[in-house]
Amino acid sequence: MRWLLLSTLLVQSAPAQSEADKLEAALKKFGDRNYRLKIAGKDWGTMTLKTRIEKECDQRRVLFEDSSVVGEVGEKSFHEIKESASIDRLRLISSRYELANKAHAELLIATVDRSKGKISVNGLESSIEITSSTIGEQAIYRLVCAAEQKVGNSFKVDILSLTAETLQADSSFRCIAKERIEIGGKQLEAFKWENKGSWKITKKVAGREPPLTLSVDNTYWVSPDGYLLRQTGMRGLEMVLDAK
Repeated sequence: MRWLLLSTLLVQSAPAQSEADKLEAALKKFGDRNYRLKIAGKDWGTMTLKTRIEKECDQRRVLFEDSSVVGEVGEKSFHEIKESASIDRLRLISSRYELANKAHAELLIATVDRSKGKISVNGLESSIEITSSTIGEQAIYRLVCAAEQKVGNSFKVDILSLTAETLQADSSFRCIAKERIEIGGKQLEAFKWENKGSWKITKKVAGREPPLTLSVDNTYWVSPDGYLLRQTGMRGLEMVLDAK
């Protein structure tokens, strides 16, 4: 009986896990994942999401090293995106985007100066005002998966698009259902998250002149264990876990 009482007291006195620790545990669980990309149901390419946690000057930070190969044979494009973020709410520290294909190459590098609340792209004087909750686009996948998987849960963040060089404030994510989906021929339970709204673009993107307003309609299916099973987005783009 005394051992039972002592065990109860030890459990009660154990320190509560911080939000940063919970997020770190979720990121470790996310691990490295491979996905198949489809457009309108047809194979279009592959994508790999890699998550790393490291220490620098006694500070923990998260590294996202994501890459994709898309397009038809002979016209494939290679995309590589690297983001570093704080373990606290995945706030953006730096971002690097590289695109290469037969006809074009592009490199964008962004660094964050939180003391001034700005981000500069490729060292240019022009800068983008950011907020204390600004995250990069690749952090979205991880935050949705790290959230408590429960119907009705929601959160908001400010998202920086490096390619569009714009900040979209108060982007809202909401868990709307729990359902079963098919992945690799298996029926799996998943929590369904939605992100709807619009992005205002002030630079030329994909040959289209600014200003632009793009509708946002993203859906994420997350396993109860907290990893991404499937995602659908604009223009019929779909990302499905490669369950090989």
